[in-house]
Amino acid sequence: MAGRPRKLNRKLEEQILELIADGLTIRQVFDKPEIEYTWSSFRKELIKSEDLMMRYSQAKQLAIDLEII
Repeated sequence: MAGRPRKLNRKLEEQILELIADGLTIRQVFDKPEIEYTWSSFRKELIKSEDLMMRYSQAKQLAIDLEII
C-alpha cells in the first residue's frame, strides 16, 4: 500500500469484521488486496474504541462457532 494511509470507516470496519467472522485469520484478512488497511492500524483503532473491540470479539466468536459446527 503506497501513499497516504486509508482512514478506517464503518464500511471498511464491517468488511474486516465480516471476514473475521467467516473464519479468516488476521493475516488472511489484511493480505486481501481489497482491504487497503493494515493490522497495526486496525489494532490501534481496537484499542481506542470499546465498541469496535466488542464487535471484533463477537466476530471472532462467530468464527469459533463456525468451526465447531
